Amino acid sequence: MERPAPEQRVALVGALNAFNEAGGESPASTEGDPEPCPFGRTADATVVRDA
Repeated sequence: MERPAPEQRVALVGALNAFNEAGGESPASTEGDPEPCPFGRTADATVVRDA
């Protein structure tokens, strides 16, 4: 995979920041799911650690 040009990286970071400032995406719900949240936190923000 090639690294995007600096202008493209700046545009991507700007778009991601705008998305996050607008509220972003709600956290994934792990209710009833035996697998931990893929981002290392449960829906209630508890940190999940591998045993």
